[in-house]
Amino acid sequence: MNHQIATYIDFIQSIGFIILAGISFLAVSRILIKAKKVNEIHLVKITVEK
Repeated sequence: MNHQIATYIDFIQSIGFIILAGISFLAVSRILIKAKKVNEIHLVKITVEK
């Protein structure tokens, strides 16, 4: 295998790693945001009639 092909393969692997790392980061951040929204306390208006 010559040097140019090896460099090209390394470049493709680097791009693949960056894409996979980005997708996993987005997935984890969305999961954490949804978990934070579930634990929120929402304001509720309560009226008492006599």
